Amino acid sequence: MVRSILARATFGLLVFAAAPAQAQFTKLLDLDTPTSGRLPLGALVSDGTWLYCTATGGGANNDCGTIVRVKLDGSESTILHNFDFGQDGCHPMSRLFIQDDHLYGTAKEGGAQGSGTIFRMHLDGTGFQKLFDHTGANGQNALAGVISDGTWLYGTTSYGGQYTFGTIYRIMPDGSGQQLLHEFNGTDGNQPHNELLLVGDTLYGTTSVGGPLSWGTIFKVNKDGTGYTVLHGFGDLPDGRFPETALYAIGDQLYGIANIGGINLSGFIYRIGMDGTGFTKIFEFTPATTGSDIRCSFIYDGTWLYASGTISDPQSPVTGTLFRVKPDGTDFTMLYGMTELEGRSPRDQVLMLGDYLYSAASMGGIHGAGTIFRFHYSGVGIAEQAAPVGWSLYPNPAHSAITLHGDEPGMLRSWEVRDGQGRTVLARSSSGTTDEQVDLSGLAGGVYAVVVNQAGGVTTQRFVKY
Repeated sequence: MVRSILARATFGLLVFAAAPAQAQFTKLLDLDTPTSGRLPLGALVSDGTWLYCTATGGGANNDCGTIVRVKLDGSESTILHNFDFGQDGCHPMSRLFIQDDHLYGTAKEGGAQGSGTIFRMHLDGTGFQKLFDHTGANGQNALAGVISDGTWLYGTTSYGGQYTFGTIYRIMPDGSGQQLLHEFNGTDGNQPHNELLLVGDTLYGTTSVGGPLSWGTIFKVNKDGTGYTVLHGFGDLPDGRFPETALYAIGDQLYGIANIGGINLSGFIYRIGMDGTGFTKIFEFTPATTGSDIRCSFIYDGTWLYASGTISDPQSPVTGTLFRVKPDGTDFTMLYGMTELEGRSPRDQVLMLGDYLYSAASMGGIHGAGTIFRFHYSGVGIAEQAAPVGWSLYPNPAHSAITLHGDEPGMLRSWEVRDGQGRTVLARSSSGTTDEQVDLSGLAGGVYAVVVNQAGGVTTQRFVKY
């Protein structure tokens, strides 16, 4: 009884604290099962004009799901594609990927073998192509989308392969040349659920279960499939279980979330070195105050990690959250507490564009089918950050290349280029000279951020590729 009273009191404070932010929150779209789909589980992507997402169910063909787009202000929403089980796949559950005027994605089920598909289509909804049918032997049931190094697309399947525990694969953007880079055997991981992270020539990821202690892994593997290594195995509850969120990189550290475990058994944020050393729990979630069952990866603005989550207490009016925390785990701040009509259970990475955070709630809204929303966040973000001290970027906008210019040789220790979803698409160590040349030829048009590690810390500047 005491715990229940404390929980109600805490949520009263949470809702009260969120009230001044009401004007900052805008629901852009209520999904509707027949007209737009339902259950958007993957993160939003954007080309700067439109937001794109998949809906796992709904649509015109036996609840197989859709691809939806809507403008940044919430206008002109439309279904770009209705999935059809036997034709092109069913139940897309992952975020899309934009490259060369195409949207790439995966469907968990359907296709010729019923085991899921890889697809692409133009940004305007034309030219839908099923690129590949999973068969079981070459992978089955992809819950994760694909990423790219400019030549290959890389992804995972949650089942299939030689041992039926999932695979890591790569495939050409036209659907040819599919290769299995790794087949999970259980002891080295089982059931990868999220997108891979590419840093340099190394892929990083997580499996939701399996590994040496049975409850999930953090792993790395080279782009050609060699050098597979388990960096960390999850096991005992205090150490966490079910690392079902995609990894995020800052410098040489990987950040992620274990869904359960820790002091409060509600999961925690962790970081670990890219070499597998220094695993540290930096923030423990609490069900009644900061959330639980958090399944979102991060976005970083040079100061804060931003994400969304779920409050699991059934007596709470708060059905979803937006929060931020510093990379050392300090200064956790609940930015907003959502209500049922605003959306329930956002489940993937937030998208940072200009002054806004954009995301999708998997359920809730007027029709209970999910929502798309934005939040005008306060504080210094990528778009608002003052020009970095000691270095500049030109030209901006750019087409084929940019130059990072440091005031002194070697002051730019390392740099990363991140796309609109916060994923690292290029990363290099400094050449030790004043100017660093960055080849953009492998990147699609859009808004990117350059994150530079320098002696004074981490600074960020945005640019547009056309």
